[in-house]
Amino acid sequence: MPFSATFKEVKVVSSKNGDDTEASDDALHNAQAEIRHLMATITALRNELEEKQLEKNAAIQSAVSECHDEIRQLQTTIQMMRDEMRNIAEDKTQAIQAIAAQSRDEKQQLQNSASSLRVALEERIFQHQSELQNQANAHNQELSQLRDTISSLRTLLEKSNAR
Repeated sequence: MPFSATFKEVKVVSSKNGDDTEASDDALHNAQAEIRHLMATITALRNELEEKQLEKNAAIQSAVSECHDEIRQLQTTIQMMRDEMRNIAEDKTQAIQAIAAQSRDEKQQLQNSASSLRVALEERIFQHQSELQNQANAHNQELSQLRDTISSLRTLLEKSNAR
């Protein structure tokens, strides 16, 4: 708006000088033309500046939008990776629990087998000792019978030799 004030000043100056009306009319006309030209230049520059500002704002908005999209994609990727890690951890936990349960079962079966074998061995040892005792008793009875037989035969032999 300072150019309009300059334009009014040019009019006031030209009306005070009545002698040089034609020269002042040309000067006025030139000044007005220059003012119009300057105002057109200002308008064009203002429009160009506004266009550049709009382009800049659009570029900023586009960059911000791209960044937001990338952030959302990264957040989605991170969440998917967390879910996958959680699933892997759960799978590992289940596998470990299954192996532990299998180990406990196998341990129990081995303990039961060892206990059964121990009982069977103890029974076998007892049977063997019992058989050995029975054989020893049978042997002792046979020895006793043989001694009795020897003693009887000796007695008979001595009686027969004494006659």
